[in-house]
Amino acid sequence: MSRINNQNRKANLALAMAEGTAVARWAETNGIPERTAYRWARSPEVAEQVEAIRRESLDRAVNRLSRQASDAAEEIARLAREAGSESVRLQAARAVLSELMAVSGFAALEWRMAKIERRLHEGSSAAVADPRPAMTGPDEPADDLPVSPSTADANGG
Repeated sequence: MSRINNQNRKANLALAMAEGTAVARWAETNGIPERTAYRWARSPEVAEQVEAIRRESLDRAVNRLSRQASDAAEEIARLAREAGSESVRLQAARAVLSELMAVSGFAALEWRMAKIERRLHEGSSAAVADPRPAMTGPDEPADDLPVSPSTADANGG
């Protein structure tokens, strides 16, 4: 088989694996010896392709859900204001607070991770040691990273 043909087959294997197809089944369907297919499947090249395909698929799903998030938040807020049942209003209000806390925590983690990744990319040794901000005083972060309650507890704050 030619090198280009093998690259195409490896890409096809990566796509199949990302979709959940068993390596043995893919090998049989594509006329590739099972041993070869498993060797390809273990290669860093194919593993990276599988990860990239899964990440892209997840990104598309998140984008679809994100488009609906605003409408869902409006509906929950409307229920919190206007529902006839007090228990429905209470559940909606709890949902608003719960989702706000979850999204805020995720946004803070995402921001911190981006900052750490920038530092690593820039070759900063400070980001490698400990990603949590060092504490200079009882409640004073030495860094400009946000401190979540769980980080503050872990840092003795």
